Amino acid sequence: MPVTTVDPTAIPIFFDPAVQRMSGYSVHGSKKFDVPFVTEIVPGLWQGGCQDGLILPKQIKHLVSLYPWESYVQRHELDSALTVRMHDSTDQAMSQVDAIAMWVNACREDGPVLVHCQAGLNRSSLVTARALIIGGMTAADAIALIREKRSPACLCNPAFEAWLLGQQCGKCDHSVHSHDTSGRCSYCRWADQGACHHSDRQVAHRGAKPSARPARSNGSHRG
Repeated sequence: MPVTTVDPTAIPIFFDPAVQRMSGYSVHGSKKFDVPFVTEIVPGLWQGGCQDGLILPKQIKHLVSLYPWESYVQRHELDSALTVRMHDSTDQAMSQVDAIAMWVNACREDGPVLVHCQAGLNRSSLVTARALIIGGMTAADAIALIREKRSPACLCNPAFEAWLLGQQCGKCDHSVHSHDTSGRCSYCRWADQGACHHSDRQVAHRGAKPSARPARSNGSHRG
């Protein structure tokens, strides 16, 4: 009987990484986690982990991999794919994070994006949080949202969390990326005087008046 490479009686079986789970303990703080492979943090922005052989969800149009040691099986055509090698270490360089985060935000305008690392705890959380911050969210809110949506173990790498908080403007809650060379924040549109905060907080400025704000655009031991 001839040997065939395809089973003629095979039936289609679909796997959903948003349902399939991964569990273990984080390398930082040994935090226990039990999470889906991927989680939608905000509409169109997914983050998660990866395992060789796992099928990439068909709704994903853009893929950002921070973990090139394992990869998804792609059964549909992507509009873009970016691979950057990062380590879940406290001395990981941050020089590329903003560029990756801005790329993520650009892709989100076109369709769903998945940012993944190994377990979807630290590296993907770093980039996802930075994308949200550049989009107008405060660092504290972005971190809290990721921990709420995916796992309290997210950003257990203390260097990653500290870096995200350190990128926030000292005079307002927004990212330093949102300020131009004159010190004006492009999100809150307040002059660089006094302290400014998000619109849901009561603030007082000395002589500054607000103008309209632009619309805010709607990642065993693993990390």
